[in-house]
Amino acid sequence: MMFVFDVCEEGLGNSDGCRKIMETYSNIEELIAVDGKCDKIFDKAVASHKYSIEFITKGGHSFSAFGNDNAIHLMSSLIVDLYNMQIPQNGNSKTTLNVGNIVGGTTINSIAQKSKILFEYRSDDSDCLKKIQIQFNKIVSDYKTKGYNLEVVLLGERPCEKNVDANKFEHLLNRIENCVEEVTGTKPIRASYSMDCNISMSMGIPSSSIGVYWGKDTHTETEYLHKDSLKTGYKVLQKLILSYADRFK
Repeated sequence: MMFVFDVCEEGLGNSDGCRKIMETYSNIEELIAVDGKCDKIFDKAVASHKYSIEFITKGGHSFSAFGNDNAIHLMSSLIVDLYNMQIPQNGNSKTTLNVGNIVGGTTINSIAQKSKILFEYRSDDSDCLKKIQIQFNKIVSDYKTKGYNLEVVLLGERPCEKNVDANKFEHLLNRIENCVEEVTGTKPIRASYSMDCNISMSMGIPSSSIGVYWGKDTHTETEYLHKDSLKTGYKVLQKLILSYADRFK
């Protein structure tokens, strides 16, 4: 049993820490990430593609060069087109997209020469991911065909699960659920997640997560957790670790 404190899971990290773990150790049977809240566990991998997208124009003075392409204006148009993409659906699948950051321009009286965004789309269904990728590629291609200087860089890619043994995976989920329920009295909800587990699940390894806190407003400036909930969360984690004791006798 290994206890690993890895890095690069979040944001643009592209789960590089977990990728390195999987490259280094070839005999991993299961992987459990300590991530998230105690009320949910990971049962489906959310795949994603993350991009940097930048318009570059000639720019100029806002008065004397008026009429030149403005990179911010072009980017605004592109963002509207991205959010107008048709969101694919397959049964109970979920597919999303997001512009998470935008920068550009210099002064109020300068036509912006550059504008850049960070953009991602994600889905818990591989077919839906392919469909939204096709739409994205077409939009980008259309702008380039019109002669705009548009640079698109793939920053990160998280895979979906692949060939995970259903029985072994269900056994792992039941193990986690039982530990949470025994400590908290409540059975956790199964949900789709994007985290380190994506990497191992894409390699066919049963993987899930367990949270050790309760809180709200994830990924906002007002995000918080209840400190006292950590005591309960640690008990859940301890029970889960001890549930493997028979394997090592």
